Amino acid sequence: MPKHSYTIDCYEQPGLNIPPSEQHALQQELIAFASAHLNPLRIYNIFDTSDPTALNDKIIVTIRLGPPSPSPPSQKGDLVALLTASLLPISFLPTPLLDAGLTLIHPLHRKSPQSIKRLLFGTLFLCVFPRYPSGVWLASIAEVITSLVQISRYTLHCYPSPSWPSGTLPEAEFDEEKFVFRGSNDTPEGRVFMKDVDDSRQAVLASRCEGITVL
Repeated sequence: MPKHSYTIDCYEQPGLNIPPSEQHALQQELIAFASAHLNPLRIYNIFDTSDPTALNDKIIVTIRLGPPSPSPPSQKGDLVALLTASLLPISFLPTPLLDAGLTLIHPLHRKSPQSIKRLLFGTLFLCVFPRYPSGVWLASIAEVITSLVQISRYTLHCYPSPSWPSGTLPEAEFDEEKFVFRGSNDTPEGRVFMKDVDDSRQAVLASRCEGITVL
């Protein structure tokens, strides 16, 4: 795949830091992009237009085609990827919990030589760490094994991850039809990977994820 020129933007708590008109334009752009790849689109998080605080605790990273431009989002290149994370206050932690949230990448750019996922997460961390130089706790909820590998590469003390002995057993085999790793939860420690093979929703999830990265 040829290299593209990308514009990367990071919106730190846009609900508090950019004018309402720009908030609306950004939210509508994100909804349009997500709707094109997730059907039906679940109305929650940044996609909930009925919640006036939906963007207040978010850190949103976007990648668009084309060179950097000072123009508003509506006048920039087409959106090809987004990452939306949340800063969640935890009473017993000195810093907020960073929830990695949703990552969405256009199918044609998943294998870009520039590595879209690295650009997204690298930008996210560059936005967060100057504010919390001692580090933050990061949460990433996913049943995608590659997601665990990616997060374990970017963070310290990641659990579960391939570096922990409680990961997927060597004997586990991937069942493409059921979209599960058979044998991955045959031990008490392996329960973190448990998925019901008879749950029809998993087949729906597999079809939705085909051709697009959702973490």
